[in-house]
Formats: sequence, C-alpha cells, structure tokens
Amino acid sequence: MQIHRIRGNDLNDALRRAKRTHGEGAVVVGHERTSDGGITLAVTVDQSAAVPAVESGAPKPARSPKPADVVRFPKAEATEPPTKRPALLEELAGRLSATGTSQEWIERVLSNVEEGTEEHPIDQVGNAIGSAFRIAKLPKAQGLTRVLALVGPTGSGKTSGLIKIGARLVRGGHPLRFASLDSRRVGAVEQLEAYAAALRVEARALPDGADLNQQSIGAAGCEVVLLDTTGRPQQDCARLVELRRNLEAEEAKVELSSFLVLPATLHRAAMQSAISQFGDLRLAGCVITKLDETPEPAHVLEYVAELGLPIAFLSDGRDLGRSLHRATPEALADLFLRGKLS
Repeated sequence: MQIHRIRGNDLNDALRRAKRTHGEGAVVVGHERTSDGGITLAVTVDQSAAVPAVESGAPKPARSPKPADVVRFPKAEATEPPTKRPALLEELAGRLSATGTSQEWIERVLSNVEEGTEEHPIDQVGNAIGSAFRIAKLPKAQGLTRVLALVGPTGSGKTSGLIKIGARLVRGGHPLRFASLDSRRVGAVEQLEAYAAALRVEARALPDGADLNQQSIGAAGCEVVLLDTTGRPQQDCARLVELRRNLEAEEAKVELSSFLVLPATLHRAAMQSAISQFGDLRLAGCVITKLDETPEPAHVLEYVAELGLPIAFLSDGRDLGRSLHRATPEALADLFLRGKLS
C-alpha cells in the first residue's frame, strides 16, 4: 500500500486537498496535527473506489502517528465533470515542478489561488510560498558583541559564506573580526587571513585546545565576531558549547548565534544528517548556499520550511559583493517559481 501525505490548514481543508489530488478513491488511514495548528493526512488510493473490508488484524500504515477511522470522500454525481486546472495554474504547476517542488507543495500553494480577486494568481502563489518560511532576524544588539558562528558539513561553503557576510558588514561600517577554529585544514586560516587583510580587519586562529572566551575570540571593541568552524560536527559542537559556557560564566556582553550552512545541492538524507549532528547548538537559523549550482532549489527549501528553521542568507555565486542576499519572502518565492534569484 502506498501512503501519500496531504497537509491542510484544518481537517476539512486537508480532506478537500486529498480529494482534489487523488480523486474519489482517496482513503484516509491516519492523521497528525502539525506544530502550526494544521493537520497532515495519511492517504492511500483505492483504485476500485469500493469500500474495503477492514480486518481487525491489518497492520497500521507506516509513519501514521495516530490511528484513525477510515474516511471516504462522498462519491461525485455521474454528471460532474472532472476537475481540471485553468491554463495559468497548469503553467504555474509546471514552473514549480521544474524547480524541484514536490507534488504536495504544488497542490498546497495552488490551493491558495482565489478566482475573482484583483491579485494576480502568480502573486497569490508567491505570497503563499513566502509565508511558509521563517526569516531569521539579525537585530543590532545594543551594547553587545554578536558572535556569528557558521557550522555545517565540509565543503558546504562556510568560509566563503563567512567572508561574504564580513564584506557586507564592512560596507555597512560595522567593526568586526574574523576568528577560526579550523587551524588543521591546510590553507584554511591563510585563506581567511588573506580576505581579512583585503577587508582591513583582523583574523584570529584558535587552535585545538586553546581556551575559548571573549578575549581569545577578540570580542572587545567590535560589534561582530565572525567565527569559522571545522566541518567536523562533534568537535565543532563541543567547542561552541564550551565557548557559550565560558561567555556565560564571564557574564560577558557577548551574544553567540550559530547558523547551519546548507548547500542547495544536498539531498534530503544529507540534510537530515546535518540537522541531527548540529541540533544541540540552539541553531538561530540557516544559510542556504550554492543556489547557482542547481536548477532545483526547492528540495532543500521545502525541508527547511518543514523544520521551521529560520533562513538568514541566500548565496548564489562567488562574487563577494553581489552573491549574498538577505532572505526575504519574495526571494524565496523567486527560487520556487524561477529556480534562481532575481
């Protein structure tokens, strides 16, 4: 039995979407409440559309967190024509599919389109996509030094992302320093020091075993410390937990925020692994990188939205000045509808 998952704002909304997606043969075999107050149905499709006998010893469907009575949609009258999307919605569905959007998300966002309104369907779809995401806020901490640590898998773009953030802050006139926990990797510290020199700011190497506190990371006299990490989850988590503990013990006026770097090229299993490995860090949000390396960014974005993890930045190239963008609902809608940023 193949199980399909359908999300809705409430039970009626989810039932309506399940019927629209899978027709009269849709049978609900499970459900669960979502953290935002909505509901997810576990649906299977009975090709004969006949009510099956329910055996008491039948196994429960996989991934259905709660048992549920079988719910069948009322059969349509024979004269009812088959539901067909208008041409524009079919075009939008094609666009979304081309950027890697799942069928579930396509149905979800298209269900927000209302006919007879002044708002164009494309704008309605864009608004529905944008509203599905949390945007990480980076307010200026009055009287505090902010430490922004980027963590993530090796090769995810942590160092280049950190340098881009640094360039952005320097252009805005914010005093900052770079610091790196990645003293073992050949060329890692030298790369950071070279870019720091170009930006006319300081970079510090923090070797294994060095004490981590507000003095060693260079927090005094600057607004922001940008902290690079090794890409080794166990080591990075231990060092950042140590830094947080020491800052709290010192009652330092320093605020540590950790952001997970996720390349848009990652497959779901790798994303799940990264979230699991760095989940103990009280992640403040994430940075999506390598958006220029895939035509299907929706895969990673859907997963981030499902987690409710705020997005801080989007990166789509190597240019230090123009390839880092603050995440906005409009930018995220562009990625779903166009596969790239405007």
